[in-house]
Amino acid sequence: MNKVAKGTIAAAAGVILLMGGAGSLAYWNDTANAGPASGSNTITAGTLSVAAVNNGTWTKGFYNNAGTQVTAPAAVTSLANVRLVPGNRLVYTQTFNVSASGDDLYFTIGSTSGAVTAASVAAADTALAAQINASGTTAFSVASVTGGNVVASGVTSGVYKVSSNTGGPSTITVTWTIDFPFGASAVNTAKLGAVNLSQGSLTLTQVAAP
Repeated sequence: MNKVAKGTIAAAAGVILLMGGAGSLAYWNDTANAGPASGSNTITAGTLSVAAVNNGTWTKGFYNNAGTQVTAPAAVTSLANVRLVPGNRLVYTQTFNVSASGDDLYFTIGSTSGAVTAASVAAADTALAAQINASGTTAFSVASVTGGNVVASGVTSGVYKVSSNTGGPSTITVTWTIDFPFGASAVNTAKLGAVNLSQGSLTLTQVAAP
């Protein structure tokens, strides 16, 4: 082997040694906290709920065949003791509290009417249920939200919003009218008939901002 060859081998070996030692070099780094400081990093969700305030009350009035009130509604202490005649109108009234909070909370109020059904398959029960349901005035009605921290959205009818996250609750009044209409002709099939009244429902549903 000549001197030139020896020098080339030695130079190559030196490069290999330098490359092999590169993996032992160190580096610096550091870390800093990001995000809110301790004690200020808690968020809380709002709420939307509705609950009955009372068991509700009944009144009973009398209306002629033109729908004009003849006898003013009076309190009914026991629905089981009522004996309806054509012209009677029963009205059930119940109050609900709405608890709502949320920075961008909008909602609607929906309802499902209670049902008036024959107490049995007896002809008189079926006839009474049919006459009440055909009256056109038997209905479930929900009043607007009043008081508290809930107000109308002011944009879309029937949409409400939370005006602030303090205050409340707000109030909703629900009425259910059971009308046994006075007719223009005699219909005796409903005498001694009986009907069952099934509960309706009140539903609050969040919607997007109008």
